[in-house]
Amino acid sequence: RNIADRGVESYTLTSNNIIRNNTIVLPTVHGVALHGFFNSATGNTVIGAGNSGLYFDTGRFATFADNVSIASVGSGILIGSGGTINNITITGNTVQGSTAAGILTHTANDLIISNNRSMAGLAAGISIGTSDYVTVTGNESRSNTGDGLTIVSGADYVTVSGNNFIGNTGDGIELGTSLSSPMVVGNNLTGNTGWGLNVSSYPSVYNIFNNDVSGNTAGTYTPREPATVTYTAGATSINLVNNT
Repeated sequence: RNIADRGVESYTLTSNNIIRNNTIVLPTVHGVALHGFFNSATGNTVIGAGNSGLYFDTGRFATFADNVSIASVGSGILIGSGGTINNITITGNTVQGSTAAGILTHTANDLIISNNRSMAGLAAGISIGTSDYVTVTGNESRSNTGDGLTIVSGADYVTVSGNNFIGNTGDGIELGTSLSSPMVVGNNLTGNTGWGLNVSSYPSVYNIFNNDVSGNTAGTYTPREPATVTYTAGATSINLVNNT
């Protein structure tokens, strides 16, 4: 469906639509908007969207793969802000120069965010909020004016592994408030202006293993530790093992 303010839209709660290999320039709102069940957007390029490059607000089992979003006024990819959302895969996409977070999710569960690149945006490279059971793996978030990855309030059971969060103006990873059992394993968090890893929550358990957290600008947690990790007073049950 082609409409005035969106480049391409699968209309509300339709199913089994494929939006593939389109180039969409200067849509006034979203470049590609999906709603419903078992829909996919693959190989599209969106330039200069007036809101988000790619957008999903209601439904389940959607895939965003190998798309490019450049210079969107909102997020490059926005998942959320509508109804119930489950089982979304975001993989192989490139987001550059977005005004909001490169990839932004909220009120969405069972997400896979993998092998994406988010660069040179004016906010976080990836931001996850109020989303449970999320896997963030193999992504690169670089040179953003914000954190490489922000996990904000109400996101539970998030696993962050094998990512590169490099050279961002904020933290490499910021773990926000009211999280449950986040796992941060095997990431490269280097060269950020803020902390490499900023733990600012009161979780039941943190598991932070085998990360390279080096060369970040912010101050130290204790004189013995590198300028990489900070904790808010009251954070408990933190397992910090084999990080460098």
